[in-house]
Amino acid sequence: MIKAHILALSLLLCISASAHADTSGLFPLPDLPAGWSSQDLKPLEKIIGESRFVGLGESAHTGEDFSQAKFQIIRYLVESLGFRALAFETGTGWRFSTKTSKYVETCEGSSSEALRGLSDVWRGQSIAELLTWLCQFNKNHPNDPVKFFSFDLQGQDFEDLNAINVDLPKALPEDASQLYSGLSKCVGYGLTKDSYQQEITKIYRGEKTISATDHQDCIHGLDRLDRAIESQIKNSRHTGILRMLRISSVGVRASQNVLYTLNPGFRDEGMATLFDYFREIEAPNSKVVLWAHNIHLSQRGSSIKSTACIPPQTPVWANSKTMGEFLTKKHGKQYAPVALTAYDLSILNYGEPQPWPAIRIPPPQTPGSVESGFASVEANLHSQQAKNWLLDLKGSFLETSRIYTLEDIGCKDPMIPAEQYRAIISLEKVAPMRSPK
Repeated sequence: MIKAHILALSLLLCISASAHADTSGLFPLPDLPAGWSSQDLKPLEKIIGESRFVGLGESAHTGEDFSQAKFQIIRYLVESLGFRALAFETGTGWRFSTKTSKYVETCEGSSSEALRGLSDVWRGQSIAELLTWLCQFNKNHPNDPVKFFSFDLQGQDFEDLNAINVDLPKALPEDASQLYSGLSKCVGYGLTKDSYQQEITKIYRGEKTISATDHQDCIHGLDRLDRAIESQIKNSRHTGILRMLRISSVGVRASQNVLYTLNPGFRDEGMATLFDYFREIEAPNSKVVLWAHNIHLSQRGSSIKSTACIPPQTPVWANSKTMGEFLTKKHGKQYAPVALTAYDLSILNYGEPQPWPAIRIPPPQTPGSVESGFASVEANLHSQQAKNWLLDLKGSFLETSRIYTLEDIGCKDPMIPAEQYRAIISLEKVAPMRSPK
């Protein structure tokens, strides 16, 4: 009888210890309308540690609650952990985001006007509130402001090529003609903007291809330009123009690689490079928050092969490195990406003509069985008692060597989460983006 009691007690202790281990690193968060206090987000301090660059992702754009959650986290990082810069995947390219930066810096104009410096997928109520909060913070802390800058280069490829043409004679007058003619094989060279748009439309439709020789000549021309810039940048009085010329070169290289391969993943290398360039210019000693899609921020995104896409689609990121991979390689543990996801996700279908209709992504069915055959992160967290969760991936709630899926705009991305992110924040429900009031 005593042995039976000892055995039962031992079994109970094992079960209790197992249950405790299963929830290690799991922290409940209140409903978003109530707001998240610094105490609610306190676990982030240990998760982030000494990291200076914190990525805040989202499994899909145009989710209002994702934006509101990131607003709450950014406020905590600024007020409690001393972060002083916000770097944004603006979707429109950094050249078009200057009005947003100016508003954050000065509060001049309105948040609605500031939103026009961002892509349509970011023009929602919560982001307007975030920009207003940032500008008010800067107004109250003129000697300790938060900087805003974009690291994006999407949608400005023609402007980048044209900027090289304009800036070269100012920065490198003796070599300008020869260096620019070295770019003659690049798509868009010598064209007007309308002609360029027609050219790339033909490429994307498969009506025209870029020869390997022409692409190679274009890249070699950019290499020569970059070497000329680097040889002069330390000794020239035109340092500012040379830096902008270098930034334009990064954009042209990325866009030419995208056009040649038709793989938008090449955009990520350019974004990683621009993040560091602009960080050194705008906020050289600051701790920085990066705002982007989960995949852009992932530390080993090229290993993710999306499955169970609704509707079926070819994975975009296969065999191309993500921005987070380049940042991890350069900054190591100084870079800490945090993924945001949701169990019940509704967004705007921004692939359609505006006004965009709302669509709902079907929730995963059970914790251990989804369309892809892997366990779902969202369903596992949904099975717990709270609605919203902060999950430290160094904890033991998820098995460290097991593959799980994470939502990705209607696809399921199989991964070992701790290899991709420092933490995951999962919301029970996300509603579509709301227009600013």
